[in-house]
Amino acid sequence: MIRTDMDDVSDEEFFRVVSPCEEMVNNYVKDNFFNQYIAFHIAVYYRGNAMWQQSFSNQVSTAINDLAQFTNADCDIELVKKILEETYELKITSESPLEIEDVMK
Repeated sequence: MIRTDMDDVSDEEFFRVVSPCEEMVNNYVKDNFFNQYIAFHIAVYYRGNAMWQQSFSNQVSTAINDLAQFTNADCDIELVKKILEETYELKITSESPLEIEDVMK
């Protein structure tokens, strides 16, 4: 569901609805991607002889900062649409304004 008007949503309802979604997304990223990415980043830079002396914590921070540099231009929009449809059974019917159709099979 896409909400269109925040004026009719109380703070309590906002946090009741949004917090579980944020938690699910954060857990998914940590469980399925984040730690693997950090390890990959460190391994590539180490094996590529492109790592400078610093603490492990700083190496992790560097990997996280590098991840934050991605932008919309790095995103394959058509691939995202394909994943939405094939994995989550959601079809983008309009990009602006965003409209999504549930196409559960």
